[in-house]
Amino acid sequence: MLGALKTFKTESIQRNRQLAAFGGRGGVPDDEEKVAPKSDMEKDKNDITRGVDFLVVSSCPDALSDFETPFGAFLDIKRQSEDMIPDQFPSLKYSVLQFATFEDNFVKEDLELKCMEVVNEPPRIPPEGQEQREEEPPKKRRKVRRINRRDAARAVGEALVDTEYHNKKVQIWTNEVG
Repeated sequence: MLGALKTFKTESIQRNRQLAAFGGRGGVPDDEEKVAPKSDMEKDKNDITRGVDFLVVSSCPDALSDFETPFGAFLDIKRQSEDMIPDQFPSLKYSVLQFATFEDNFVKEDLELKCMEVVNEPPRIPPEGQEQREEEPPKKRRKVRRINRRDAARAVGEALVDTEYHNKKVQIWTNEVG
């Protein structure tokens, strides 16, 4: 899907450039033709007026338990999907939202969204030739983060338009206990 999106964007940019080179867009006479603003696809990835190309909704590393699947550990697969866009498709603008555990029964709606950018996250799968890190001892008492599903949907809407989320991996929750 990401490859098709990248191909579509590239072909659209090329088509617009060809139209501009061969007589403008839509056959407008030369004296009336003005320089058309760049389409969203032609804008640079770091242009704040460009929208998000791809939004990944995921879970925080501590929101769900890890278990083995036929394709590897569940949390490793989640991490791979989160890292795929910036690593393999650097021209696409993205946002990765990692949500805390959904809790509709005990977390009120319309609470303030609490966000934390994920920076310098250690890789789950070590590069070939390196040994897997030993598990750290469990911490004594951890804070448990929760979010209501409707607040999570509100966060997705905000991530589409708010430039603070663009090209970042962000953990989101509304309630913290512990």
